[in-house]
Amino acid sequence: MYEAIARFGKTEALDILMMIGATISIVGKIFLSAYMNIVGKRISNQALIANAKDYFGDILSSISVLLGGILIRFTGKSYFDSIASFFVAIIIIYMGYDILKPVISEIMEETDESIADEVQKIISSFDSVCNPHQIRVRKFGSYYVIDLHLEFPKDMSVGDAHSIATEIEETIKKNIKNISEVIIHIEPCSKL
Repeated sequence: MYEAIARFGKTEALDILMMIGATISIVGKIFLSAYMNIVGKRISNQALIANAKDYFGDILSSISVLLGGILIRFTGKSYFDSIASFFVAIIIIYMGYDILKPVISEIMEETDESIADEVQKIISSFDSVCNPHQIRVRKFGSYYVIDLHLEFPKDMSVGDAHSIATEIEETIKKNIKNISEVIIHIEPCSKL
């Protein structure tokens, strides 16, 4: 924004080759951004989706600069350069916000409640488990890691509790997509 204000009223010529190069770059980035967005959504990869959004921001910025240059060339009004620069700054700020918004919960390791609910339903189908708690679902790239605590009757052997926990882990991985790891902490039942 500082540059936009500092250059206000100063003319910079934009030649035809620069406009052609910018147009080719814009078209290429449109295809690349669309491809990355499609693949990112298909494999549920926030980094790829964010990169696609970054390219989209570049596209909008390039279009702003190109339009500003064209308007300067055909009208002779140099203030279009500052207006284009201002739009580029706004686009950068907005795209930064838009890219960060969906990954903040991932960075903060926020639990995905819908998957936690599915895990809870699976656990409730096992009779010998009492009080499943601290179910946390963390996203790492396109995969999830589940961490939970299960309580078993005090008179149950550790071996039996471990076997049931392993069966629960396998059931979770079989029924919920993109689970890379299930960490189960076995505890004695606090009831009774």
